Amino acid sequence: MSDRPAKPPRHWAELTAPERTDALQALGLPAYRADQLSRHYFERYEADPTTWSDLPAASREGVTALFPPLAVPVAERSADGGTTVKAAYRLTGGALVETVLMTY
Repeated sequence: MSDRPAKPPRHWAELTAPERTDALQALGLPAYRADQLSRHYFERYEADPTTWSDLPAASREGVTALFPPLAVPVAERSADGGTTVKAAYRLTGGALVETVLMTY
């Protein structure tokens, strides 16, 4: 048994444009939806398909499977009146990542 974490599922952001089209067609969606979803994700930075009103509600669950969470927040602390925020995230493969954002 390996100590390495399991490989995370493939994410929308890793797919090429033709692969994104194929993935949506496999869900029974028309090819043009791949372009719509790419605009949401890559141009508008919207990662939650449940909020995409131009996607039929019945299709959102299947599309959500293409967007597994890449990082789940674990903890957050702020200091300096909120201008410094330290956060910890658990990645899909199990690794823990800490970040610090200083907005001054």
